[in-house]
Amino acid sequence: MAESTLSKDELTALRVLAFFFYQCGNARAAEHAAKAVLAVQPEDVWAQQFLVLCADSAEDFDKVLELTDKPELLAAVPGDETEPSGQAEQAAARERSLILLRARALHKLGRSEESRTLLEQAQIIRTEQE
Repeated sequence: MAESTLSKDELTALRVLAFFFYQCGNARAAEHAAKAVLAVQPEDVWAQQFLVLCADSAEDFDKVLELTDKPELLAAVPGDETEPSGQAEQAAARERSLILLRARALHKLGRSEESRTLLEQAQIIRTEQE
């Protein structure tokens, strides 16, 4: 069977559709659209990160932890000085968002101390000593 691929515009349309479903409050449909992107492009960072957002929206905090436990997910977020400034800032914002979603999941699962430690290590909150 021939492998089917989507054009760049078709992939963009799928991403927009996923975001549209999410904005309309249909996290399940948004998840399906993001998974469709991953079926065609398994390494798509946006779709991988969007699945974390969908899991959080569905309050599936175990899934959030599972998805954010992949080192390659954060490693896939570019953000060094070689990136154009706008892209580096966007990458840093996405990384902070993933950390916040992971911290929220830890807190919701009763692992508040781990959540606080994560936020402190990521320098999102200040420690008592500072």
